[in-house]
Amino acid sequence: MSGFSKHILYIFIATVISLLPQSAVADTYPELPEWLDSLKKNPDDVQILEKVATAYLNLNDYEKSLEYGKRLVEVGNRNGDRDFAVLYGNISIGHAASMLNLRDETFRAFENARVIAELSENHDALTSAYNGLGMYYINLANDPYSSISCFYDALKHAKISGNKKYYARILANLSCAYLLREDIAGLKYCQEAYDTAVKIGDEMSRINAGINLADYYLRADSVEKALSYLDEVNNTTGLSPTELLEVGMLNALCEYKSGKRDEGLNHAKSVLEEYHDEAFKPSVSYQYYIYGDMLGKAGKYAEAIKVLTTGLEYSEENDISMYKGILMKALADCYHKSGDYANAFAYTRLYMQYSDSIHDIDRERVIEDARVRHNIALQETKIARQEQELAKERSKFYILFILLAFAIAVLVAGWYVYIRNKRLYVAIVRQNKEFILREKELLTQLEKNKASSHEDDLKGKEDIRDPESELMNRFTSLMAEDKLYKDSSLTVATVAEKLGTNRTYLSRTINESTGKTFNQIVNGYRIKEAISLISDVESDMPLKQVCSESGFSSTSTFYSLFQNFTGLTPAKYRSQIKNL
Repeated sequence: MSGFSKHILYIFIATVISLLPQSAVADTYPELPEWLDSLKKNPDDVQILEKVATAYLNLNDYEKSLEYGKRLVEVGNRNGDRDFAVLYGNISIGHAASMLNLRDETFRAFENARVIAELSENHDALTSAYNGLGMYYINLANDPYSSISCFYDALKHAKISGNKKYYARILANLSCAYLLREDIAGLKYCQEAYDTAVKIGDEMSRINAGINLADYYLRADSVEKALSYLDEVNNTTGLSPTELLEVGMLNALCEYKSGKRDEGLNHAKSVLEEYHDEAFKPSVSYQYYIYGDMLGKAGKYAEAIKVLTTGLEYSEENDISMYKGILMKALADCYHKSGDYANAFAYTRLYMQYSDSIHDIDRERVIEDARVRHNIALQETKIARQEQELAKERSKFYILFILLAFAIAVLVAGWYVYIRNKRLYVAIVRQNKEFILREKELLTQLEKNKASSHEDDLKGKEDIRDPESELMNRFTSLMAEDKLYKDSSLTVATVAEKLGTNRTYLSRTINESTGKTFNQIVNGYRIKEAISLISDVESDMPLKQVCSESGFSSTSTFYSLFQNFTGLTPAKYRSQIKNL
């Protein structure tokens, strides 16, 4: 076989599916109606959008797949989800556009996916993107050299990700690209793909690699080896009409090359007629060339011209430009061999014009591809700059938010402390006011009891109370009634002399009875006196005078003891009293 390899279609069809998620190999999608209902409720669910785009691609509804792929990209751009939605949306668009023969859209989508996957270091996505670019260069750009470079990159990323299934399928694609170059070096990649597919149990890779191996051996006229691989494919169920067309034509070639020319030609004719209306149109177009080439080599020039002319017309009707050149060249050759030099010359001229136009198209494609890459690079730079600015704005917002939250927390905490302290202060002031009232009542009661106690003393009744208790009662009387504590120079010796005892005995008695020292007891009376003076709302006695009237010789001692006793400063206490 010469010219383009028929396996261009295997890359175009089978491999499109091969690097999609595992669910993509299913023939039907029972979940699809459920997914579509889910999208009605939530049109922006990127996970479901990706599943639907993949499902339609593998159900051969490429228009729908393209639609949902674009929706996935749109949602991703709107929500800033580039690493999943925009990435896998572009991969779906690339595959669907390639099947719809949309060259520019295919390249742009796969190149976008490649750039995003590079930035996010997503090796699985890079594998799919480079594989898609490899298919683009074969199927839509007729550039096997660039496709080989892309497939090598895809292999590298498949190896990094450890995905052996992807690795086997890309090896099969790479071997197809070498077939297009008529390069036997691709045989080793094809054999590795086949061996790997058998080892990991990947049916799709095994079938594709087996077909490629059969093609390699047919090129070398090794029909027996070719048939050994074709027999496996022939026994495989579930092949698509396109695959059946391609495999059937290989079987016909085996018959033809093994000497059974008529059987091979009849077989090729019947296969082409059977799958003409069902198979992928570019594949049908190419099989016209294969069948016509077989007829020409068999010397049946009239039939060959008829078949090749039909194939050329079929290509023009269905806008399949990739096989026009080889069909024109084959027609020129058949006309020449049949002696019709006028038509041979005419088709030679057509072929040359077509080749020149293809050359011009290739140059335009290279320029256009470079322009697309440049625009994508500019777009990515712009997006990166916008993301940096957005990150800065977010950082500013987060800092301001944290500061605001902290300020609010401080204010709330301060307000809580203020309210709690205010309630506490009010409680303390009320408690002291009640204490002062009770103290006045006790003093009144003490005056009443004083007369009766004096009468008992005159009658000479024996006092049954112990000396310490009697001493403490007399000491309390001096403090509460006579208010000796108001004397700032008061000492324990002075009080002991008034009570007719010594200072040591008095100090010990006070300590044993109250657990406090003489100074603590006296200062307690002085603080209570100060509270009484400050609590008189009709009086506005200066605090220094309150200090002196209460018996304190030092204002610092007065302020310190007052705050320790009440929890408030004298000024704050007076303020609370006025508020009450």
